[in-house]
Amino acid sequence: MSTFRDRAAPILRSAIIPPLTQDQKADIWDLYHQSADANELAGHLSELNLHPELKQQLIEAKRKPAMEPDDTDKALGVLNHMSTMDPKVLDLVEQHPNVLKVFLAAHGGKE
Repeated sequence: MSTFRDRAAPILRSAIIPPLTQDQKADIWDLYHQSADANELAGHLSELNLHPELKQQLIEAKRKPAMEPDDTDKALGVLNHMSTMDPKVLDLVEQHPNVLKVFLAAHGGKE
């Protein structure tokens, strides 16, 4: 199953300029997670006196998905994609293990 990845926490933990209190970090964390997208977050952060690099890091993090697929999700994605392939192409790929490895790697699977 997909796992939640809190992208804001490590950024806020490492923030040193300007020094932020735990309460300030908690408030920024709340803003991050309450914002629907990076644009909304940028609007909230523009009102705060924060280092521009910190703001940019948080905005870039918000653009990334919060849910990260695990190996099961990746395998299911590969299987779903393979099920839509032309049967002749699929037979050919399955007959050549090296081609299959490249195909799986390109679609998020492991060798």
